[in-house]
Formats: sequence, structure tokens, C-alpha cells
Amino acid sequence: MRQFKYPDERLIAFTLLGILFIFFLVISFLQEGTYGGADDISHYNISSNVFQYPHLILDLWGKPVYTLLAAPFARFGMEGVIIFNILIGLLTCYFTYLIARIMQYKDAWLLILFICFAPMYTVMIVSGMTEILFGFALIVAAYLFFKEKYIFSSVVVSFLPFIRNEGIVIIPVYLVIFAWYKKWKAIPFLLSGVSLFSLAGAFYYHDLLWIIHQWPYGDTSGIYGSGSIFYYVSNAARILGIPLTLMFITGLLYSLTRLFSEFSFKYSHKLSELFVILGPLFVYIAAHSYAWYRGTVGSGGLIRFMTPVLPLASIYCLQGINLITKPRFINIWLKTGIYAILLYFIFITPFKVYTIPRRFNEPERLIFKASQWLKHHALDKGKIYFFDPLLQHYMGVNYFDRERINQFLPNPENPGEKIPEGSYIVWDAHFGANEGRVSLKSLVDDPSLKLIKLFKPVNYFWVLGKNYYNIFVFRKDTMTEKNYNYDQLNTLSFYNDDDIKQIKTIRYIPFDIDTLTNLPDTIIAGRACTLLDTTSHSGYTVRISGNEIDPEFTGIRASIYYYPVEILREQSCSLQLSVFRDKWNRIIHHTTLPYYLYHLPGMWNLMIVEAVLPEKLDNSGEIIVQISQSINQGIYIYDLLVEQIKY
Repeated sequence: MRQFKYPDERLIAFTLLGILFIFFLVISFLQEGTYGGADDISHYNISSNVFQYPHLILDLWGKPVYTLLAAPFARFGMEGVIIFNILIGLLTCYFTYLIARIMQYKDAWLLILFICFAPMYTVMIVSGMTEILFGFALIVAAYLFFKEKYIFSSVVVSFLPFIRNEGIVIIPVYLVIFAWYKKWKAIPFLLSGVSLFSLAGAFYYHDLLWIIHQWPYGDTSGIYGSGSIFYYVSNAARILGIPLTLMFITGLLYSLTRLFSEFSFKYSHKLSELFVILGPLFVYIAAHSYAWYRGTVGSGGLIRFMTPVLPLASIYCLQGINLITKPRFINIWLKTGIYAILLYFIFITPFKVYTIPRRFNEPERLIFKASQWLKHHALDKGKIYFFDPLLQHYMGVNYFDRERINQFLPNPENPGEKIPEGSYIVWDAHFGANEGRVSLKSLVDDPSLKLIKLFKPVNYFWVLGKNYYNIFVFRKDTMTEKNYNYDQLNTLSFYNDDDIKQIKTIRYIPFDIDTLTNLPDTIIAGRACTLLDTTSHSGYTVRISGNEIDPEFTGIRASIYYYPVEILREQSCSLQLSVFRDKWNRIIHHTTLPYYLYHLPGMWNLMIVEAVLPEKLDNSGEIIVQISQSINQGIYIYDLLVEQIKY
């Protein structure tokens, strides 16, 4: 009986690479946007315009090496850049496979699948982000080291900071490696990248130290926040996936145990693995963990930052599976069964962790909607100032067409200044309030700006800076009436939703009659209303049973007008919407605060909370709407309205 054998390993590797290229190509055509988001578009804007504006090569935020290599592909649009990343990602897999062969690991072809189906790598390879190229350079540098091409390895490492800025922390690692192995000739070449770009940039910036002076990151903790130093480790399931994480831990412990128990520093491959594989892996994760802990260099706690080191980590995953299948009693059939089970869970993990192919998230859906409105109502009628790069991309306008568009405002503190009459400002709560450093209040209060359009989500949610996500469109108009924008906030927030097809009122409480005297409770600014204060009643609750809900309507909206007597403090007043499946199981709980937390006293304003029902309610279900306040002098209210919405 002939013994079963696996096909030639190189044949398996190349077959897998071919299949994966087709797989990722299909995914890229089916997806909506990428997991790189607005940063993805910004990198594309730079690389696609570098032939027209050569100075963009020196843009440190855009990453010079990435810009140069991606530029030819960017000529074919965003899809061209994604294809570039797919090719680079698969080349990374191939060089990682070659390293495993050099280190004499069994079944090195598994690495290709380990890398491509690590959840974060799966979604990032079909983007235009720099993480994939950085990971490729890390692996190539390691491969060249193992092939004893030390100077070439040093040169590749020297250019890492110009693919991603954190490459700076890898250079000292290789400095120690070359010194340990006494490869003194390779050490000066670690300065190749910085020397070349310093000289190139000196002619443009007239500054030999331009790399330091043009550094794009600083202390951004006020914008992006900070967090636990173990943040990235705790997110291993979303980055590497649980099956591969277990393999990684197994392989790492086995490798370290064997190295130190045998004190095998004399074995070059094992020692090289410690330095060249584990060294950069550990230092990279540690650097990002510290940056997020301190809230520096624009970290933002983005787990995609771990993508570049996944190929390095996969080598320990391979060691883990090699260890599991090492015992003599495991024959080829049992080994094949183990591989089949393991690979099944590895394959399904990315699809469990992320939506693949990707779909627009709510901010992107709104940005796309706003871009289409602008194309038909504003573009070519006035210059458009915007903040979110996706808006320009979806409008199909070149980012550097300064006659038609411009990202950010000339004067964030006085937004109406230095922009032409008839210009449009598209403010979103994420980029406008954070990267753009423009508050919505400054726009609303500016007498030269008129609020003309609002794009709001179905379900309210917060973004950075604790702002509810909305998109506002203003037009420069010196004839704007006093308080016009405040009135528009109320009008647009209630009536401005193109997605709503039908509305059905299920509860209306005007609060205009005192139930004891049958006379108007209070008259404020021409409105009959009721006072909520801390001495009498500080809140009001409405309960709606499940049998009152029409199952044909999937949305619920509650709204109320309020008139604050004094300046509102944060969270001093709220409108809450809760939906219960039954007495014990709440399935929705949304809270809205006074619109953007800055309305002045002496004005009628509107609070709205809206949600989409995740399921139909039966008779045991219940909807609860509650308005509460904790202001000493209280607030006046009228017209509490609860509606069902059909989208």
C-alpha cells in the first residue's frame, strides 16, 4: 500500500497565493469602503496626485516610500491602490514562508493561511493603508538577515520610518542585532533612509532637519484619548483571532523554553529568531501600547496598527502547530485531521469578527448621502470647505482642486472669516470638531453663516469628543437673520430626513393645560407649557404597551420642546427612549441631551431621540419615554410627541 504524501510544498504555496489573490480581488470589488476609512482616502489622494505635485513625495503623514510605490497603481483609482496592497500582502506571505523554510519548520505553507486569515490582516489587505507595506518591509529585512545579506537588510530597515513613522523604534533593534553579530559594516547603512530623504527634502524645505520640523504628530490625547497599556494584548481576538492566538502562545512559550533551557545561544537560527523575529515584534507592540497609554503621536487606540507584525507573529503560530503534531503517534492522517479542524476555525474567524465584504457604517452612509446632495445643490455654485476626506472622494472632486474645495477652514475660531461669499461649509461631528477644531457652536453663532441642511443618523451615537454624530451644511451669507440658525436646528432636526416614508403618531401630550384647573399652565414666549423643576416634578414618563405598536413601522421617535430658564449644564436635562421585549429584557436604551449642550436660556429648543426596533414587539413589550432634568429653576416643556416611523 502506497503511503500518502503531501504535494510539493512550493506547489502548495504558489497555488494558495493564486487562489488568495482571486479571493481578495473579489472581496475588494464587493465591499463598500474599507476598514482604513478616511485615512485610506487621504493616502490615496496623496499617491494619486504625486505626479502632478511632486512635493507630495515628502509628505511625512502620507509616508514617502508608500507614496512612491503606490503612485503607479493609484493612476487606476482607489481599486488600483487596493490591488497594490493585495500584491504586497501576498508577497509578504511568500517571504514569511521562505523564512520558515530557512528555519526548517515543517509545513511552512500554513503560514500563508495564518497571515491572510488573521482577522485584522484579512480586512486590511483589501484597503489602501500603509500597514501592509510596513509588514512587508519588516519581513524582507528579516529574510535578508537570514540570507546573510546584512547590508541590504540594514538598508531596508533604514527606510521603515518612511513607510510608517513607528519604524523609528525598529532601527535600534537592528542596531543591537548587528552589534551582537559584529556586523559592523551594516550599521552605517541604518542611516540610508534618513540621509536620502533629508537631502531630498532640504532642497524643497530649505531645511536639512526638515524631518524633525515637519513631524506630523504631537500630543493628541485631547483628541484621541488614551487607555490601558494592555489594550492591544487584550484585543488579540480581534487582531489575530482566538485559534491563532492560542497557537502563538504555544509556539512562543515552546521556542523560549527550548532556547533558554538548552542555553542554545550557539545555534544561530534560534538566536536569530529571538533577535530578528521576536525583537521587532515585542518592541513594536510595546511602543504602540505605551503611545496609547500616554495618548501621544495620534495613536487613537486603533487595532489596525498591529497589522504589520502579524506576519512575524505567524511564525510562532507555525511553531505552535508543529509542536502539537510532533508526537510520534500522530500519523499523517491524524495530522491532516488536526490541520483540517484548525484551518476551519481559522477560516471562519475573520467573518465572525468583521463584516466581510464590508458595508458602509452609519457615518459613511451619511457622508455619502451628503456628498450626493452637494453634487446636485452646491458644487460649482460656491467653494466647499469640508473636514472628512470621504466627502471629497464621494463627490468625485480632486482633493487638490483648490478652486472648488478645501479641507479645513482658514480660521477655525471664526469660521466665517476669510472664505468667499456663497461658500459652503460641511461640518461633521467627528472630523469637524476634532481634527478641524471647529465647534458647532461657533458655526451656529456666526452671523455670516446660514444653516441650510442637516444629515442625521437614524440611531444617535457619539463620536470623539462626546459629540452626537450629525452633518451640517452652512452657506456664507452676510444677510443671515439673528437666531436664524437656532430656529433651523429645530426645524431641520425634525423635518429633514429623506429616508422617512411614513410617520404614525402613537402618543401626543401638549402640556398646555393644567389638569386641575383646565387652564393654561404657563405662557412662555407665546406657548402654553408646563414647568419641570426640582421642587414639584423634575421629570415625566410615558409608557406605551406593545399592543399599541404597529409592526409595519420599524422606527420609534420621541421629541419634546424645552425652554431652559438658566444656562444648561452637561447632562442636566435628557430625553430617554427605552424599548423592552418584556418586563425584564430591555433591547434599546437611547438618551439624547439638549441639542449639543450649549443652548442659551430664553429660547424654545427641541430634543429628539430616535431608534430602529431590532425586532417586532408582542403584547408583553413596552416602550418608555422619559424626560428628566436637574436644574434648580427648571425647564418649561410642551408637545411631547412619540411616533412610529416607516423607512
